[in-house]
Amino acid sequence: MFEELLKSPETLVTPVIHVLDAGQALRNLDIVGTAGCPGAFLINHDFAMEPFLAILQEVRTARADMWLGVNFLAQPGDVAFPVLGNLARAGHVFQAYWADDARIDERQTAQEEAENIARIRVECGWDGLYFGGVAFKKQRPVDADAYFDAARLAVPYVDVVTTSGVATGHEPGLRKVESFREA
Repeated sequence: MFEELLKSPETLVTPVIHVLDAGQALRNLDIVGTAGCPGAFLINHDFAMEPFLAILQEVRTARADMWLGVNFLAQPGDVAFPVLGNLARAGHVFQAYWADDARIDERQTAQEEAENIARIRVECGWDGLYFGGVAFKKQRPVDADAYFDAARLAVPYVDVVTTSGVATGHEPGLRKVESFREA
């Protein structure tokens, strides 16, 4: 369902829930559903990945039919995809992973880190959507003249090229968004 929504011209909102515990995440997911959003991303913003896994399992069990994406804060796909594959094999399937850094370097022709992440994604068996951060906040700065190249280089490696403004709560500039869309 969600994959079809991504192909439509309609605006799509997937809230990001900064998870504190399972109860708080479930309450927020109820709000997401009531608001008509197709799903949400869950992020462990203030604690390590390991305790987050138990929360994810509890949330997935309670919301078995809801579209859910995950962001393991500051973890690239080569770390996340094997974890997501293991969760899926245990019956806890998450439909998307959002990495703040897809490891794209617009200054290089060969994208060795992105290639490695793509290989690990295939090997681990996780087949969800990959939202890969490019020219994203808290990464190495990317010159505005290189936005198009950065996004274009990411296309073979991620399902959804994802960017941000300079910090949480700051939108990316229009030129950046237009450059990414053109790619």
